Amino acid sequence: MLNIKLSLLKFSTLALSIFLISSCSNNEQEVVTASADNTLLLKNLSDFNNSYEHNQAALKCSGFWECLGDVVVVAGADIAGAAGGVVAVKEAALVLGATTGGTGGVVLVVGAGVVVGAGTSIVAARSLDSSKRLASASHGTLKITLPTDYFYLQNVGIDHNNVLQNNFFNDEPIDKYYSSLKLTADQIKIMDSEYMKEANKKLEVISSNYVKNKFDYKTMTQEMKDQKLLTADMKDILDLFLEKYVSCSEDQEIESTVNFYIKEVSASKLTEIEKQGLLASFMVASESPYYWMGK
Repeated sequence: MLNIKLSLLKFSTLALSIFLISSCSNNEQEVVTASADNTLLLKNLSDFNNSYEHNQAALKCSGFWECLGDVVVVAGADIAGAAGGVVAVKEAALVLGATTGGTGGVVLVVGAGVVVGAGTSIVAARSLDSSKRLASASHGTLKITLPTDYFYLQNVGIDHNNVLQNNFFNDEPIDKYYSSLKLTADQIKIMDSEYMKEANKKLEVISSNYVKNKFDYKTMTQEMKDQKLLTADMKDILDLFLEKYVSCSEDQEIESTVNFYIKEVSASKLTEIEKQGLLASFMVASESPYYWMGK
């Protein structure tokens, strides 16, 4: 009898171990998951926002496209779109059974952040003014610092503006941008997959709604969370970032905001995918307004 009980105990322990290992493996397969407690991170970001005295009078401009204070509001769609693109491309890779680690995964993150962010940007812009056209892509001169581990994201904002101009306004084939990234055939399949097309459609609707809802960024990020294009933590952080960002009326304020959020997020307990998506969105935030202002 004792031997039977011991055997049952060993079997139960083995079964439990297999279950736990399996559960961990399944959790690693999911992109949109709950992460570690980030209460301190959110507090630090909130305290930073509250440390600024916003000059609301500085935000009153003659119309969209005329000044920084207005254009940063429009750029909210680009910023959220870049983060959503990173989440979507990771999910697309999993669906197609592709790896998202190493150099290949980095290139996909960059490409998705740029292309999807630009796609949501153009939808928001055309919802406001379908005639808006620029002769060339313009860029900012902000000094943004990325940790060494995320240095590969340094050109996401610049590429965002270039793709907006070349591929969305001038109809240059997106393959030319893919070629500049040196995407492989398999990586291009992920970028052009049905999963990514569906994610893009969702984000285009969300971007259009953002304009219709008078730039209510919290509703926009909630829609993205509901569509599994943001995690709960990513939504909370983007809400705080956009709260501060849309109040910026000077270049230096954008620079200090982007740099602070990059520093806090990169050092946090967020998952790697969450960090990549958020940092890509911050890099877009550092460049997008300067495209629309044409300076």
